Amino acid sequence: MKNLMLHKKYKIITWLVCFLLVIVAEYMFKDAMWGADALNYWTRGEALKDGEFYLGSIDGFRGYIYPLYLGVINWIGGKTAWYIFNAIVVATFIAWILPLMNIENGFNKTVFIKVSISCILFVIFFIGLFVYPLSDFFSAINICIAIICMKKALAEERNTFVKYIYIFLSGAFCYLAYNTRTIYMFAGLAMVIIFIVASLKKIQSVVMLLGEIVVGSVGCFMAAIPQIIMNYINLGKFSIKVPTNGLMLNQMFWGIQYQRYDTYFATIVDEIHPSPQVYFVDPSGMKILNEMNLTGFGNWSDFFRLFIAHPVDVTLIYVKHLINFVFPCWPQMYVSDLNSSKWCMGLLGGTLIFLTFYVFFEKCIKNYKSIVYYIPLVVPAILIIPGAVEYRFSLPFYIFAICQLCFNVDYQKVKVSFVNKKWKVIFLYLIFILFCFTIWSNMLANESVTPLLF
Repeated sequence: MKNLMLHKKYKIITWLVCFLLVIVAEYMFKDAMWGADALNYWTRGEALKDGEFYLGSIDGFRGYIYPLYLGVINWIGGKTAWYIFNAIVVATFIAWILPLMNIENGFNKTVFIKVSISCILFVIFFIGLFVYPLSDFFSAINICIAIICMKKALAEERNTFVKYIYIFLSGAFCYLAYNTRTIYMFAGLAMVIIFIVASLKKIQSVVMLLGEIVVGSVGCFMAAIPQIIMNYINLGKFSIKVPTNGLMLNQMFWGIQYQRYDTYFATIVDEIHPSPQVYFVDPSGMKILNEMNLTGFGNWSDFFRLFIAHPVDVTLIYVKHLINFVFPCWPQMYVSDLNSSKWCMGLLGGTLIFLTFYVFFEKCIKNYKSIVYYIPLVVPAILIIPGAVEYRFSLPFYIFAICQLCFNVDYQKVKVSFVNKKWKVIFLYLIFILFCFTIWSNMLANESVTPLLF
């Protein structure tokens, strides 16, 4: 009984700390201007609310679940309600949901410290995702809930009613993640593969496995019903798909043109860079497009033709994308000062990524099996690398890195390893940071309007 009370006490305290951290972060940017995707999402939520939540009030381009979420918040109390309600959701995710990806034995003082540190890191690296109504955290929340439900279903030894409820919910939340950001359809595919492999390892009959897949599919379909209604109203057809108007193919073309994309809302009139679009041009990509006389990809064969003609160049372009979209130079997401100092955040981000690689190579991970459950989360981030990457798209990588460093590392092993290889580790760290900063400086120097510096 005493342990149960301590568990509840630390669980509540952990949530309160996360809630306060997010509220403070939001308050710091309470006067920030909303624009671009953030304003688009918020406007859709307003339209749903004003239309008395009739699904025909908006088209289906952004899906239904996130605009519905914003519509409910709008109905509760507008932007003020957004800051409070969003802080509640984010705090619940970081304090209670995310630890379930890593921890099985409840809350205690150690877990409280680990969760608090992870929350501080999320605030430092992704404060803009707490301030603005962007869909990245929301989609990550949904896929993590789906993963946890799948994990709990696989942990059930018998085919109980509870197991099927978990499978049903896993399918439903997986669809909601896709409905929020369509790239998460690949997360769903990864989840199905993991579930099938894990189930067959338990010597489960194929018939029983097919039955479970059907239950998960029913959950997916039930979550898709509002989207089906929207598609019928707007497009005249029954479909669970979120219409994207060829966005994925456009992203592939932009990904050849640009090393990264950001959005700029200046606090004062900027005559040098009046446009909010911040394009970091890739000279080698532009040269390839000019040589092949391409002004867009009409179909996927155009992309594959380009890749086959320049496989090494395109691969190097995507390597730069990977390095560039984890660069946390503007954690507020929408840039207010293009010439702000970027050294500190660059060092923090580079160090976090290096430490993640280090603990894996030095075998300091406590539980390697738990890493499998992060695959559906990181797959969308990997597959978006060929597109016009934005920093916020790297959130799944940071969730993975922060969770491993906070919950899944044996720091006694890290200490021993570092003491034994101190100079080698320091040398490799400096090389890694130099490599990152070289790629980042090249990106900054190729801003389409004016070259930027650190």
